[in-house]
Amino acid sequence: MEAQPARDELEEDGQAEAMSASGPPLSMLARPLRATERAAIARRWAAALGKDRTCELPATAFVSIYERGRVIGCVGHADWHLALEQARIDPRFGGARLSRDDATIQLSLLVRGPTITPDEIASSLELGQEGLVAFDTTGAIRAVLLPDVAADAQRDGAAMLRALLEKAGVQSADEIPRVMRVRRERFVARARAKSRVRDPIDAAAAWLAARVNEVGEVAHGIDARSGRAHRTGPFHLGRAAIVMQALDAHGRYDAVARRARAWLESRIEEGGEGLPKPAAERAGTLALALGAGVACRDALVSLVDASSDEIAESAWHAAQVVVALGREAPSPIVRAALAPIDAGTWAPWSALAADALGDRARARRARTQLARSIPAAPPHRGGVRMRDVPEVAITALVIEALAHGKPHHASVRRALAFLRTQQLTRDVSAALDPDLCEGAFPLAPHADFLRCDVTAHALLAMLATRDACG
Repeated sequence: MEAQPARDELEEDGQAEAMSASGPPLSMLARPLRATERAAIARRWAAALGKDRTCELPATAFVSIYERGRVIGCVGHADWHLALEQARIDPRFGGARLSRDDATIQLSLLVRGPTITPDEIASSLELGQEGLVAFDTTGAIRAVLLPDVAADAQRDGAAMLRALLEKAGVQSADEIPRVMRVRRERFVARARAKSRVRDPIDAAAAWLAARVNEVGEVAHGIDARSGRAHRTGPFHLGRAAIVMQALDAHGRYDAVARRARAWLESRIEEGGEGLPKPAAERAGTLALALGAGVACRDALVSLVDASSDEIAESAWHAAQVVVALGREAPSPIVRAALAPIDAGTWAPWSALAADALGDRARARRARTQLARSIPAAPPHRGGVRMRDVPEVAITALVIEALAHGKPHHASVRRALAFLRTQQLTRDVSAALDPDLCEGAFPLAPHADFLRCDVTAHALLAMLATRDACG
């Protein structure tokens, strides 16, 4: 007989917390589900969507319906069937005309978390992982925002607070004195579901290889919600070179990498579309291409000789040049590449440049600074930030830089743990198409556009740490 987490058993275990006031009743889980409980609910939910409408759940059911990556209905109710029916005609989205071929249904059960003050939301909410429940002065529930809202509407922490106030119908955060963080257990029913388990490294490499077409052109990225591929974008050729480096490092897509390399080499030889006009960006592109095995050394050296002062204005691109040319890089470029280290600032490419020059003292100092940039506490423990939210590619680049010297293992492990949580599997949000995103990495926890160099950097980081960190 199937082990089922009956409501009374869960309540005895402290699992379900019923909450009600003048607002709608809301029952939440007091802890994440165990694997056996998840499996049991997943089977019952799948059966319920077929013919059995008696599925009991241990918490309020939030049913979201997505069509081609866009939410078209979202309703919470104690009765999952009523939640589904109401989500189908959700007036906020004009009423959904549900097509089984295009729509995906997601069930979310909220997991109760600690309270958070409105002032803390912008800085400490785990975007993409945590949602919010707001209560008024009487203890009544005023608003619920699921964790998916941040990605669905591209909201940062400050925007989540504004959305919470708007949904609660209040003007000031003073009117919602209690706000609770919530996570969710997610169950997704897809019209065309497939089940496949892949090694994370192989999955990332396979996704990258699929972004290279028959003539070797590397896509800039893909919108996993709409399925739209973006052929080009800012710094496209430099980013494409990182894809080649990652495929070369993986080692199982040699033919794909050769095809991409020939395409990139022809684009550079043409010297037109795709090559940035500013000398620093062009130098960075050529440096990355040279690192990917493209025969462009003469072009890079000529550009550096003609525009070293302009290139030196960008420490980031100057460091890329030094990584490519090593001791052959002109002294103004070298000084610019190492300046952030001497200033004690964060500079992953400068750390790699110090390696290329054999400057061990500067490399150690740079890595100490990089290690300090990896947060040891929430939100987004292990994710490196240049802005309010950590970026996946930046975190991966820091891992790459630290892995070269192999110090700071605790910091590397922390960043790698964050990175691994960002990789998309087949068990993704209903908003995304698993056939388009399995193995890929998004820009950030709340920004799910799949730019190819992000996954390439993540793959390089995982390969660099595979032996050291497991």
